[in-house]
Amino acid sequence: MANAQGAEIGDHKESAACTAPVSAAYTRHAFISRCADLVAFAAAIICVLPLIALAFTQGVDGDEGYYALAGKLVLEGKVPYLDFLYPQTPLFPLLLSYWFKIFGVSWVSGRAFSSAVIILLAFVLYDHVRRQHGRCCGVLATLLLGFNSLASPWFMVVKSYGISAFLLFLGYVAMMRSLRRSSWRLAFSSGVLLLMSAGCRLLCLGAAPAFVWCFWKRGSGKLLKRFVQGCLVGAIPILLVFLRDPRLFLFNNVGYHLLRSNHGFFSGLGRKLEVTAQLFGLSGANRLAGLQVLLVAGMISAAWWWNRRKGRATHPAIMVTGLLLLVNLLPTPNFTQYFCIVVPFAIVGIITFVAELLERAQVTGSWARSGISSLVGAIALGLYFLAPPFSMNQIASLESVSAVTASVNENADSNETVLSFWPGFLLEANAQPQAGFENHFSLRIASRLDEHEEQAYHVGSLVSAWNSIKERQPSVVIIPIVQLSKGMQGTTLGQHLTSARYAAIKSEGDFRIFRREN
Repeated sequence: MANAQGAEIGDHKESAACTAPVSAAYTRHAFISRCADLVAFAAAIICVLPLIALAFTQGVDGDEGYYALAGKLVLEGKVPYLDFLYPQTPLFPLLLSYWFKIFGVSWVSGRAFSSAVIILLAFVLYDHVRRQHGRCCGVLATLLLGFNSLASPWFMVVKSYGISAFLLFLGYVAMMRSLRRSSWRLAFSSGVLLLMSAGCRLLCLGAAPAFVWCFWKRGSGKLLKRFVQGCLVGAIPILLVFLRDPRLFLFNNVGYHLLRSNHGFFSGLGRKLEVTAQLFGLSGANRLAGLQVLLVAGMISAAWWWNRRKGRATHPAIMVTGLLLLVNLLPTPNFTQYFCIVVPFAIVGIITFVAELLERAQVTGSWARSGISSLVGAIALGLYFLAPPFSMNQIASLESVSAVTASVNENADSNETVLSFWPGFLLEANAQPQAGFENHFSLRIASRLDEHEEQAYHVGSLVSAWNSIKERQPSVVIIPIVQLSKGMQGTTLGQHLTSARYAAIKSEGDFRIFRREN
C-alpha cells in the first residue's frame, strides 16, 4: 500500500511538472496577444487623427450653419417643422441638442460631437474587420476611413452624414452578428439602429432591402420578426413628430425638395451624370481625389463579379454599398457629398474581397498579409496626398464666424432678434434668429409659396425681410454683400437699410453687419 501511495505522489509531481510550462506558455501567449490587440487598436485610432484635426481647422460649410442652429433651437424647446423649417428627418438636431446640453453650445462643441462619432465609427469598423480577418486588416480598414477623400470633408462637420453613417454601420454589424449567433436581441438592435440612421438622414432607409434580404435568406423567421419590431421601435421619434402635424412633416421631407429645383428626376439626369463624373474623378476640380473613389468602385465591382462567378450570394456590405449608391442618385439636385455614407460599407467589401483572394492564393502567413495590407494602405495614402479631398462650399472660417458672433453679442440683447441671411452666425449668439431665417435657403423656394404658406412652413422671403427692416424689428442685420444690390420697387436692400436707419458697423468676409440706430 505504501508503494501504491508513493507511486500516486510521483504521478502528481510528474503531472504538475508537465502542466507548469504549458500554463506559463499559455499565459505568455495571452499577454502577447493582448499587447498586440492594444497596439493594433492604438494604430487604428491614430489613423483617424487627421480627420479629428481637420474638424477643428477647416472652414465652415454653408449647410453646417442650419444644422448646428437646429440643435440649439431644439435645446431651447423648439420642435423641428412646427417651429422652424428643417428639410431633413428630425433625429439629428435632437441628438445634437443632448450633446450641447452637456458640453455647451459652440462650434468647438459641435465639431467635437462629430469627432466623437468618427472615433466610435472607427472603433466599430476596426473591431468588425478584426474579428473577420485579423488585426492588420482592421488597422487597414481604419486607415482607408481616415484618409478617404470622400468621407474626410463631410464626416467632421456639424452635419448629419457622420452620425447617420455610424448608426447605419452599427446596425449592419448587429445584423451580421445576429446571423452568426442567431441572436434575436442583436436582430432587434439592428432594426432600431437602421431606423435611427434614417431618422438622421432619410436616404439611409435605402439600405433596408439588404437587411431584410439577409434576415430572410440567411437567418430565420424569428430573427426577421425581431428585426421588424426593432424598426418599429426605432421609428417612434419620427412618428411622434409626424403625428403632431403630418402636413408639415411631409413638406419638410418631401415638398421642400420638390420645390427647390426646377427639374424632376428625369429632367435632372444631366446633373446626376455630372455628379457621377465628379465623384469618380472624370470631371471637375477633384479629379485626383476622385481616383480614390474610382479605385474603390472598381474593387467593389470586382468583388461582386467574383461572388457571381463562384455562384455565391453577394456579400451584405456590397449589397448595402450598391443600394446606397443608387438611392443617393434620386434627389434632385444631388451632390457628391451625399455618397460619403457609403464609405464604411465599401471598405468592408473591399477588405473581404482582398482577404478572400489572399486565401485563394494560399497567402496565409501573417507577414505576407501585413505586407499586402500595407501596400493597399500605401496606395490609398498616395492618392489622398496627391490631391486634396473633395472641396466644401465654405461660407467662412471659424475665426470669421466667431468675429461676426462677437459683434452680434455686442449690439443685440438676448430678448432681441437678428436677421441673418446665414444662420450659423447665431449659434453662439445671445439674440434670437428672425422667424423664417433659421436657415439660409428659404429664399430659394419663397417665390413659389403664397404668404399663408410662408408663415405656415416658416419660410423667410425677401418680402418678409424687407418688411421686418422697414418696421425696425431686428436689432442687427447680417447680409451677404452681394445681396445689398438687390431689392424691390426700385430700391436696393442697402438703400432700404439706410432709410430705415440701420448703420453698417463691420464687414467680415462676404458679409456686412448693420446695427439699428436709435
